[in-house]
Amino acid sequence: MFFVAVFLINEMLVLGEELLSNRVPLRYVLRLIVFSLPLILTFAVPFGTLVAALLFLGDIRENLELLAMQAAGLAPFRVLFSLLLIGALLTTSSFIIGDVLVPAGNIGFNRLYRRVLVGNILVELRANAANRREGMVIVTGEREGPGFRGVVIIEETEDLEKRVIVGDTLRLDETGERWDMVSLALEEVLEHIVGDDEEGDYAYTRAQSMEYNIAVAGMTDTLAAVSAYEQSTADLWRTIGAEREAVQERRQRHSRAAAALTYGLLLEIVAAADKVTRAPAEDRASHLAVERERLQERYWAGAQTAGPIDDYDLRNYLFEFHKKLAIPAACTVFTILAWCTGSLRFRSGHAYSLLVGGTVSAAYWGTLVVAQRIALIDRGFSPTVMAWLPDLMMMVLAATLAVRRWWPRVLTGARGVSAESGGE
Repeated sequence: MFFVAVFLINEMLVLGEELLSNRVPLRYVLRLIVFSLPLILTFAVPFGTLVAALLFLGDIRENLELLAMQAAGLAPFRVLFSLLLIGALLTTSSFIIGDVLVPAGNIGFNRLYRRVLVGNILVELRANAANRREGMVIVTGEREGPGFRGVVIIEETEDLEKRVIVGDTLRLDETGERWDMVSLALEEVLEHIVGDDEEGDYAYTRAQSMEYNIAVAGMTDTLAAVSAYEQSTADLWRTIGAEREAVQERRQRHSRAAAALTYGLLLEIVAAADKVTRAPAEDRASHLAVERERLQERYWAGAQTAGPIDDYDLRNYLFEFHKKLAIPAACTVFTILAWCTGSLRFRSGHAYSLLVGGTVSAAYWGTLVVAQRIALIDRGFSPTVMAWLPDLMMMVLAATLAVRRWWPRVLTGARGVSAESGGE
C-alpha cells in the first residue's frame, strides 16, 4: 500500500492542475483514480514484493523460525522456493494487469475525461447570454435539450480578420477524435468574415452544418496521449513491426541517396582533375585548392541532406515493450534479492527492511529512468538490454550477496574434508 500511495500521489500531482483548471467534480476524480490504478499497480507491485519479502524474512529470522526449521531437519532453502513461487505468481499477475487492465483503464480514463470536459463546456455556456472564452464571444439563445437554439460566435482569426458565425442550432459533439478539443456542431450556418485592410473587404459563406472546435484549457498530452507502455504487448509488437518496416524503407532511401551522392562526387572529382591538368602549370596549385574546397562543400552539403536515419520511435517502442516484461519480472528478481539480503546477519526489524526496500526500489527506478534516456539518445546501446538492465543489476547484487554469505561455508566444508583425509 505504501508504494501504491506514493505512485498515486505522484499521479495526482501531475494531473492536479489540469483537473482543478477544468473544475472536475469529486465523483469523477474518484473514477479517474480508479482508472489509473492498474498503471499504478504495475509499478507498485514489484517494489511491494521486495519490501514484503524482506519483512517476512526479517520476522522469521528474528523469531528463530529458520533455526527451528534447521533443528527439525528442514532445509532453509524451502523458504526460498516458496518465495520464488509467490514471486512467479506476482510476476504473472503484474503482467496481466499491465497487458489487459492498463489499456482498458486508459481507454476508460480518456472517455470519462472527455465526457467531463464536454459537460463542463455545456455548463459554462449560459442560455440567452454572451459567453466569453479565450478570444471569442459565444452568444446563445434558448436552451434546447443538450444544446441551444440560435447561436452567434464572434472571434478574430490569425490574420486579424473578424469572423462572425451564425447558426440556427448548436449542440456539443461528443464523438470527436481529438482529446484536446471540444467540437460544437452548428446547423444552418452563415459565416461572415470582415477583412482588416480596407472597407468593403468581406466574404460570407453558407452551409447546412459546421463543426467548430474549441481548445480545452489545461488539456495537454499528459491526459490525452496513450503512451507505448499503456498499450498491450500485442498492439505494441504490431506497432514495432510497422515501425521496423518504416525504418527499413528510410534506410533504403538513405542508401540510394548515399550511392547517388558518391557517384556524383566521383564524376565531379574526375572533372575537377581534368580541369586542373588542363590549367597552366603555374595556376594548377590555385585551381587545385579551389576545386578541393568546392568538392568538400559539395560533400558536406550532400551528407547533411542525407542525414542520419531517424529510428527514435522504433527504439522507444522496443524499450517500452521489454519494459512491460522487465518490470513484472522484477517481482521474481526481488524475491531472490530479498532472500540473499535477508540471509545476511545484519540488524533485523521492520525499519531495516523498509530502509533496504526503499533504497533498492529507488536504485531500480533511477536506473530504469537513466537507462531509458541512454537507450533513446545513444544508438550504441540496445533498447532491449537497457530495458532489462535494472533486473540484471539486481541479479548481480543478489549473486554478490549470496557468494558473500555462503562462500565461507563452502571453504570451511572443503577444509574439513581435507583434514579428515589427512587424519586417515
